[in-house]
Amino acid sequence: MRIAILYNRDLYSNEALNRLLPALGAHELKLFFSGRVGHKAPQDPRLVNLAFVEQGLFNDYLFPLIERLDSQGSRLTFNQLAARFSGGSPALIDTHSAADRALLGAFRPDLIVSIRFGQILGREVLDLAALGTLNLHSGLLPQYRGVMATFWSLLHDAGQLGTTVHWIDSEAIDAGPVLATTRQSTDREKSYFQQTLSLYRDGVAALLSVIDTLAEGAVPQPIASEGSAAYFSFPTAQQLDEFEDRCGALFTPEGVQDAMATFFAKPKDVGIS
Repeated sequence: MRIAILYNRDLYSNEALNRLLPALGAHELKLFFSGRVGHKAPQDPRLVNLAFVEQGLFNDYLFPLIERLDSQGSRLTFNQLAARFSGGSPALIDTHSAADRALLGAFRPDLIVSIRFGQILGREVLDLAALGTLNLHSGLLPQYRGVMATFWSLLHDAGQLGTTVHWIDSEAIDAGPVLATTRQSTDREKSYFQQTLSLYRDGVAALLSVIDTLAEGAVPQPIASEGSAAYFSFPTAQQLDEFEDRCGALFTPEGVQDAMATFFAKPKDVGIS
């Protein structure tokens, strides 16, 4: 299959791609990325700092250093991933641009896979893929549609965090038929950043299972969703205060250092642990 992968340039997407791309060797891949997730940039300094940790620290400082040193650990940068698994550089794409949609269409994708992509996909994009468009959402649907699902789950004292693989079949956000979910227990000793990052091991495994089903010519069957639908945007200052009081830190130096260290650790010959 020809698979177009749409993603956001944050560390969570990088973790997902490091797990996903090595397992898709039988397919032809093309990578496209967006600038950010969400319509409006958050203003609270705590969210600005979190965005720097999730994106700027890695994209602007760590990844260029790794590429300049020609270093390779158990995780690859976005450019290294594109060079190894799609034979070129990833492309910044604006799906509202006719020229960029034509660039995506020229690849003639059988399947589109979205991972934290920062734009709503309109019908002109969805119609490009013969088999459809899958999304890996870092939250349980339909309860946690929108952004920062881990934050809202922890704030609501949910005992479990999870991911959802679902079809994108309209411009409604996180609302298509659910194909698979994963669940893991919350860990109050870990930060929001660490717990969100940890979701992608099982989440990518579930996504790969759905892709394998499609590759075999079968149709993955929707599963029944649980709970009431709710949509969440970026938290307010008051909600951030409550989170810090009850749930702990958005990120910690130790957690960020652990994530950085994976880019220097000894690479695995097959797969990602």
